[in-house]
Amino acid sequence: MGEVTVRHIPPEEWERLRGTYEQQGDTLPRAEQNTAIVAEVDGKIVGMWGINLLIHAGPLWVDPEWRGKGVPDQMGVALDELVKNAGGKGYLMFPSNKGSEQVAVRMGLKPAAWKIYVKEF
Repeated sequence: MGEVTVRHIPPEEWERLRGTYEQQGDTLPRAEQNTAIVAEVDGKIVGMWGINLLIHAGPLWVDPEWRGKGVPDQMGVALDELVKNAGGKGYLMFPSNKGSEQVAVRMGLKPAAWKIYVKEF
């Protein structure tokens, strides 16, 4: 057995990951919105950590005098257009208060039953 080499896979090699995704029951996502770290032995991919470049929208803030007047809804329309025009598949939002949660629901975001682990540097 050879040594493990770990590297970021460049976009021109993205197609090499098709089988890896299919083994997990997934389809190969677009390289424009994803990247991956791969582990290889003698040129064979033996490990992959996919990284989705999904947008995180936040924080959301509105001046107290302008709250309740539809400002976040108007910004939400612009946000949706921006993400779609950039080729995005969607975005994440981590509401930090009840008002932000209400905005998320109005904008059509769905709560996710995820455990989230964060690493900060």
